[in-house]
Amino acid sequence: MTPCLAAYAPGHVIGSHITSGLGVPMGDPADFEGLTEQEQADLSGLMERFAGGSGYAPYLTNRPQTLSFGFLDSPVAQLAYLVERFKEFDGWPDAAGPAEPIDRDLLLTNVTLYWLTATGGTSLWPYYEGAAAMPMNQTVVPTGVSHGGPAALREIASRKNDIVRWADRESPSHMVALAVPDDVVTEIREFFGELRR
Repeated sequence: MTPCLAAYAPGHVIGSHITSGLGVPMGDPADFEGLTEQEQADLSGLMERFAGGSGYAPYLTNRPQTLSFGFLDSPVAQLAYLVERFKEFDGWPDAAGPAEPIDRDLLLTNVTLYWLTATGGTSLWPYYEGAAAMPMNQTVVPTGVSHGGPAALREIASRKNDIVRWADRESPSHMVALAVPDDVVTEIREFFGELRR
């Protein structure tokens, strides 16, 4: 994860680019300070969506090994879990985009790689080891975000990060790089292109 690398070795990192994940409130009331009423409303709506559509993250933060056994035992379990992650936006019923935002062959290739390498279980460990790797905060390295979300998230993220680029691009799936790879490549090129100037 580039934010972690940026935090631990900032002298070796020219910039940190991610698709999303910065500025998500972690329970600190100070996160809401200084936000406009509209920003607070946007943030509250987003948190409601997280609570209803991201139930897997809190579970994996505490019990990743339970699902790991299922993934190692059954390719169907691995497929069912990943289909839910890929389909719509984390299963949120009001998600924008097509019902199948990622090509089936690409999805099956991804699932097959997890199955053949027996890495479905270990892919869940970052949730436990880093509480879903959040909050991802560093203050020194220039940071770019391609699918950042509402302005309130940028405001919160800017308090602990050197945000130099924040785009609010849309993705029909939680797996942004698989769903809209051209958008991600464009953002990365533009972000690092600006850093070289």
